[in-house]
Amino acid sequence: MDDEKPTFRRITEKNAPQGIKILSALYILNGIWILIFPFAQPFLLDWKEIPILGIPITGILCWIVALIYFGIAVGLLKGGPLVWVITVIFAFIGLLFWPLGTILNIIVLMYLFSPGIRKLYRERSKAAPTYGD
Repeated sequence: MDDEKPTFRRITEKNAPQGIKILSALYILNGIWILIFPFAQPFLLDWKEIPILGIPITGILCWIVALIYFGIAVGLLKGGPLVWVITVIFAFIGLLFWPLGTILNIIVLMYLFSPGIRKLYRERSKAAPTYGD
């Protein structure tokens, strides 16, 4: 029995925990909203409050953040410690958006720091070869 290979499992879309799938879907939806926001900004805010250069700058920043969110969504499904760290950083930043962002990101942080999820991403970093698939 000593010659058994480790049974590390790679996180995939099929075997990812349900919470990770939900979290990925939320990051995709948030990325879509961030992509739409620059186009909706003039209608949501008073035109007098928006500087002329504010719209293109906001648009570029929103596109960058949306791409990061899409990357987080895909990364959560594939696994790895780096995506876990980036997700935690974005969740801490999201705590500033009171009240809904704070509540949602507290739940996200509690989930990401739960022992099973943390162990899953930690083991993924140690498992260079993937066995048991």
